[in-house]
Amino acid sequence: MTCPEVQEMLMSYLAGDVSEKERRQVKNHVEACSACARELHELHLVWQSLDAWDEQSVPKHVEQKILRAAREASASLEEHSAVHSWGGLRRLFRPMIPLALGLVAAIFSAGVLSSGMNLSEVHPLGLTAVGALWTGIYGIVFYMLFSAGSTEARTWRAFAQASIIAVGIFLGFTLFSPVPSSVHFCRYYSLTQPVVDRLSIGGTFFLFGALYALIPMSLAAYLSGARAGKHPWAKGSLAGVMFVALIAPGIYLQCAPFAFGVLLVWFGGALVGSVLGGVLGYWVRYRFAS
Repeated sequence: MTCPEVQEMLMSYLAGDVSEKERRQVKNHVEACSACARELHELHLVWQSLDAWDEQSVPKHVEQKILRAAREASASLEEHSAVHSWGGLRRLFRPMIPLALGLVAAIFSAGVLSSGMNLSEVHPLGLTAVGALWTGIYGIVFYMLFSAGSTEARTWRAFAQASIIAVGIFLGFTLFSPVPSSVHFCRYYSLTQPVVDRLSIGGTFFLFGALYALIPMSLAAYLSGARAGKHPWAKGSLAGVMFVALIAPGIYLQCAPFAFGVLLVWFGGALVGSVLGGVLGYWVRYRFAS
């Protein structure tokens, strides 16, 4: 055996963890090699000193302190892991809550708007698309409504609040007197028939679409205007656009029996009325009630 091989086996030789053949080879080599013999002697002295070293017992209070610190560290690690796991679940399900509320709101809105009409006149694919679109829009608005933190987030939350309130008022109007019914009444009522004839059917739908959007939006903007702060013109316009986006699917549903042109003029009137209502409500609140 070479010196490196023997020196690598010296600790095992002292501990008796070598075979009989290896023990004889190491013994013969050490007897003939002074360097390896000196290495073996030094290791033997270290081994003896370790055997003579008395085992020191750890004081009881130190042992308890160490165990307590270990338990606290373990509990803290488990709590940290649980918090992160729950936080991950919350981040995962957070968008689901506004979306679920959006689905409920879309179903409720469709039920209210279709109470006086036959949905069989709407193509099934169109009805499905309207439901999905309405759910998505409502979900976005509800997400804004629940958002908090920065000033910008609070501003968008005020817009969402105004649009939701306006939708509630709009649905109330529509439930008791839908726009088509109001137009039909004015068309054949003796006092309003000349006005309708002068405006034409398209102009009448535009006018009623604007009124049915302006009144709810102006009331809602006034009620929630304290959170919008300054710049009522710009903020009223944004809130109005958000509101008309919410009622657009409903306008489509109610326009099913009519020509496409009626849908366009009705939506145009609703857009104008929504923006004017938002600006008016925010301006009145900012000017007289702030």
